Amino acid sequence: MNVLDITIHVGLSQPKNGSQERYANLVKQLTARDNSVIVLEAAEFVDPQDATLATIYSYSDLKFVGRTLRVFRDLAPSFARSVIRILRENAVDLIQISHPSGAFAVKLATLLTASSAPLVYAPHNVESELVRETFSNDPQYTRIERLVLPRYVFLLELLVCRFVAQHVIAVSEHDRDIIIRRFRLPPGKISVIPSGCSLDRLPTVEEKARARREQGISEHARVIVFHGFYAYPPNREAFDLIERYLAPRLRTVNSNVLFLVGGTGAPTFERENVRSVGFIEDLPRFLAAGEIATVPIGAGSGTRLKIFQYMNKALPIVTTEKGIEGVSAHNGEHALIVPRVDERFIDQVAYLLGNERERARLGANARNLLEEKYTWDAIGAQLLAVYKRVLEGRHGS
Repeated sequence: MNVLDITIHVGLSQPKNGSQERYANLVKQLTARDNSVIVLEAAEFVDPQDATLATIYSYSDLKFVGRTLRVFRDLAPSFARSVIRILRENAVDLIQISHPSGAFAVKLATLLTASSAPLVYAPHNVESELVRETFSNDPQYTRIERLVLPRYVFLLELLVCRFVAQHVIAVSEHDRDIIIRRFRLPPGKISVIPSGCSLDRLPTVEEKARARREQGISEHARVIVFHGFYAYPPNREAFDLIERYLAPRLRTVNSNVLFLVGGTGAPTFERENVRSVGFIEDLPRFLAAGEIATVPIGAGSGTRLKIFQYMNKALPIVTTEKGIEGVSAHNGEHALIVPRVDERFIDQVAYLLGNERERARLGANARNLLEEKYTWDAIGAQLLAVYKRVLEGRHGS
């Protein structure tokens, strides 16, 4: 099968956030199963390593007074020309696009080139939901942008789901339900392909101790970890909650508590019992220093890949319902899950701080769940099965 995969906001290699991680791993899974993958990405994201994973084409985004207008990709001449070129130079069987912007240009390109390749819309989030929750209140945008763009993205996603895409892929049952309800899609038109993780071996006791020494962390510290892409508003809110609310409150419970946080774009500092390391050069080493993981997320859609990374290291997790959305985890069995970041969240973290046996039990259960349901190998097989059904439906119509 020859697949044209079109992304937005991200490149193919060296992922720096959850959506990039998912995108890169799904491409790897397709190529590992003897499929040919062509990736079309914005020129600014192209990395020399990309060509080792797929055939790469690029385009230039529209720009206006220093702003990159990716959401108006349908109007970018370079994007349309690149899609037409790809379809003329390659026998493409199926097209997948990760954002509603550009879908109309792709559809027009298939008509101009007489391509019969079906279009699959496969976002990392419900894009209109993400924009509504985060973009509309972001002060870096003008009032007009905050008013108009969420409505524009909603209309764009509705039209793509209803009339342009032959099939839609969601990352969770929650997102699938939102899309069906919001855009009135027939259930058979949308499939769930979850995110996941590549299994790593668990760090040894000595490796954990060494990770602490190398990061200058006392052996007596009770380390709680959190990481994420700092510019993403729900993650930024979580960083602020840790520094201003969770860390001070938990310091009164246990004077040895240390929050270790970081991520792409995060500042570097150490204040009271919070240490922010900035960009994390070695994530396994960072996580090896932790005893508990927290996910104080209150907004956003999609699935937080950090959850799988914590499960991968058998870290016990305290999270909000939003933070673990899209993962088939049960409260008290695979994680401690509360509705929001409040006194109950603090109580659950405090409970784990004082109960080593419970930390080990929850961490082991989380790791087992990952092995059963959320490896990239299993998810890659699911994705390929959906693609084959889409093509069979196309050929049978």
